[in-house]
Amino acid sequence: LTREGRCPEEIGELAEVFGFMAVKVEAREHALEKALTEVQRKNLELQEAAELRAEFSKLFIGTIILLCCYVMMVAFLREALHVNMSPLAWATHTLNLGLFVMLGGSMAWFLRKHHYPMSSFGLTWKNWKRSLVESLLVCIPVLGALWLFKAFLVRFDPRYQGQPIVEWNNWGPWQMFLIYVLVCFAQELSSRGFLQTCIERLLQGKGRTAMAILLGSAEFGVVHLHYSFELLSLIHI
Repeated sequence: LTREGRCPEEIGELAEVFGFMAVKVEAREHALEKALTEVQRKNLELQEAAELRAEFSKLFIGTIILLCCYVMMVAFLREALHVNMSPLAWATHTLNLGLFVMLGGSMAWFLRKHHYPMSSFGLTWKNWKRSLVESLLVCIPVLGALWLFKAFLVRFDPRYQGQPIVEWNNWGPWQMFLIYVLVCFAQELSSRGFLQTCIERLLQGKGRTAMAILLGSAEFGVVHLHYSFELLSLIHI
């Protein structure tokens, strides 16, 4: 109809207008379909995020309940049954093992269900050199300060006079030291990596990272409550 000489000029112009209108309608339909697809994708992401936050909430609540039961169990064993809860006692090792088995089981269940990469929880080789240097820059001065403080106590506090600055005998045999190294790795992965990451993803707002660090440190400190309140305070700090 728009070919010259085939139809009257008015009909050709009208056909051309209808052609432009059809192209615009098709373009609008395509844009609406694209927008609808994007909305559906966003809606699916929001649903997955809501379900994931619900799982994080269950995990966090379960951890709090577990820690409450742990504190009550420690108090019951120490006060009611008069069980030896010193750092090297069998009851202490048994309690720690049971606690970490439960935490490790919940972590394994969560990872298996949601297929999160381990890098999401801090277990990665990325920037390992920088992390190692930063750790040494923090740990070495802190250890030096603690060594000087212990030397000060040995020199001026009667309660510590005659004692060595470092109590190597408390470590026991080398097998205990090896086990402690493995336990440290498990503690960092479960507490700092897993629980702290879960709390951070659960919270909202600008201060969620600092709050996650605070809550993770508090939980990690409570786990060591059976040793002493002083150790709990140092770990929390």
